Amino acid sequence: MSIGKEQAETTSHPEKLELEHGLQLEFEPVPVTNNIIPQAEGSSSSCPVNEDVTSLDEKKVLEGLSVLLVEDQAVLQRIGIRMLKKLGAGVTLVKDGEAAVEAMTLMINAARKNHQIQNLHHGSNLETHNSPHYDLILMDCQMGSMDGCKATRVIRKLEAEAETGQSIPIIAFTALVTADNERECFNSGMDTFLNKPAQEHLLAAAIVETIARKSHKFSCDEQAEAQDEK
Repeated sequence: MSIGKEQAETTSHPEKLELEHGLQLEFEPVPVTNNIIPQAEGSSSSCPVNEDVTSLDEKKVLEGLSVLLVEDQAVLQRIGIRMLKKLGAGVTLVKDGEAAVEAMTLMINAARKNHQIQNLHHGSNLETHNSPHYDLILMDCQMGSMDGCKATRVIRKLEAEAETGQSIPIIAFTALVTADNERECFNSGMDTFLNKPAQEHLLAAAIVETIARKSHKFSCDEQAEAQDEK
């Protein structure tokens, strides 16, 4: 799922984002269009998903969600936190890919232990291992020692090894908008490609659609596994 390549024209004046070291990033405010969230190349699902998430009028559309924000630039950290909180989400900030992997390792290990306990008790809801829970990762791509793509590959490997069947939605949030970078993000296991900076409604639409599509796919996979067991 790629967002930001095909955007509607606007008559609004350009906005400027003040970056570090005196740099400025100028961009046009962009309204949501009906085709900003196409299916990612190579992805497939046998179950339809309601893609009508472009009319997000409520201010707190992300209320109740917990987002892991992975961003290494101080200005963009503040902007990301402010936008997500304004939309109602809880936010945990980490500054690089290594910290993201550490945070997800705690969550995945706890989920694996709970999954094992529930299997032993025939599906009873007996969660005894608690850790921070995240509903989605908003992942910067260009970072220092471990970039977003490398971190995503490690996270996907940890999820596969845990064998819980769960896979957290990951959105690539990047200012480097090239076909090669988009391809690399999807190949690493990310679910959505979102241009940085993004207007609030674009960010909200991306998060809502990505979580809905991913949750729906997980539900379909569970149904398929149940059918195979019969």
